[in-house]
Amino acid sequence: IEKWLLNRYTLTETQAKQLAAFANGTYDRAVKMMESETYRHMRHQFLELTDRLAEGRLSPLLEAGEWLQQEKSQTLEVLALWQEWIRDVQVIHLGGEQELLIFQDQLDRLNQQAPALRQQACTSALKLLEEAREDLLNHGNLPFVTDTLLINLVNSFTPLSSPALRG
Repeated sequence: IEKWLLNRYTLTETQAKQLAAFANGTYDRAVKMMESETYRHMRHQFLELTDRLAEGRLSPLLEAGEWLQQEKSQTLEVLALWQEWIRDVQVIHLGGEQELLIFQDQLDRLNQQAPALRQQACTSALKLLEEAREDLLNHGNLPFVTDTLLINLVNSFTPLSSPALRG
């Protein structure tokens, strides 16, 4: 996908590599991510949500997560992003190479958040994310599912005391 993107679009190698990593083997997803302002905005909101989760305070997390309740397809996309984020945290915990990361452009943020996302919490989070995905696919109530997910996630992580993430 990286080579395909470089041959068809004006991208840097870094941009093509990041898009290919996020595309999970799907050309259409790579193009959608590249061309969609909505996707870029969703990704930005998602990254802010990871910061609020790492802080470990429920109220700011629920406030930051209100946009998850707007559209089920968007929420399902965010759940997939979150699974990839947790996977990257696990790669960091295991001392894996940066090239293995999907969110390579967010290495500093991943390293800052990794202490809050210990291995057991990562395993729990992946299970919670999969359960939320199944609930949504089986016609679950979107606000209820997202609020429940965020509450359960914040309860499973160790809050960071880093002032860099509190702003």
